[in-house]
Amino acid sequence: MTKLARIMFALGLSALLVAGCGKAEETAEKATDEAAEAADKAAEEAKAMAEAAAKKAEEEAKAAAEAAKAAAGDAADYVKVISNHEPKSDSDPVVIEVESFEITKATFDPENLEGGMVEMSLDLNSIKSNSDKRDGHLKTADYLDTANHGTAMVKISDVKKDGEMYKAQAEVTAHGQTKTFPVSFEVVETMEDAIRVKATHSFSRLDFGIGKEPDGENEKVATEVSVEMMLTIKKA
Repeated sequence: MTKLARIMFALGLSALLVAGCGKAEETAEKATDEAAEAADKAAEEAKAMAEAAAKKAEEEAKAAAEAAKAAAGDAADYVKVISNHEPKSDSDPVVIEVESFEITKATFDPENLEGGMVEMSLDLNSIKSNSDKRDGHLKTADYLDTANHGTAMVKISDVKKDGEMYKAQAEVTAHGQTKTFPVSFEVVETMEDAIRVKATHSFSRLDFGIGKEPDGENEKVATEVSVEMMLTIKKA
């Protein structure tokens, strides 16, 4: 090979090496960009998955808390009075809980309730709603007059089986009046010496002289109210 040929060969080889290095650098840079893009995408997907998992866990925890609250509510005995305004208000229904009540007498056979009898008292000074102002007003002489009639009495008798339910007579004394109503209830649990019952009954507050006829101005409470009870009753 002549000297000129050797020079030309060397120059060509150098050009090829330079071109190869440039292409390698370009390929490496491209690979780096693709890797960075893939890493960013993976990070975004991981973040989205983490947020979704956290949201699901939060929803499940909330659902569990609500279920536990509902279960606790079901487990506790209660007496609630439910009423509405006339005409109806956005705040309806108004739920008033009688926080203090007591079974004062009970004679029955848990396996055969027919012929059984239960008496209970309710402390009307213990009523609670979501408004202290309302509670105070309900205790005045315009309504319950708890200063003179602070206790309501209920006597359940003449119990009879009626399919899956029971029927009975309820003698109720409140606000200086005594009335008797036909009522029904269900037994949700039977124990060795006790039963757990649930009942709902509607009546007119005017039967007991509580409040006045609704007129939309001075008297806004509807005439019909409902009482809901969940009671654990132990035989005497």
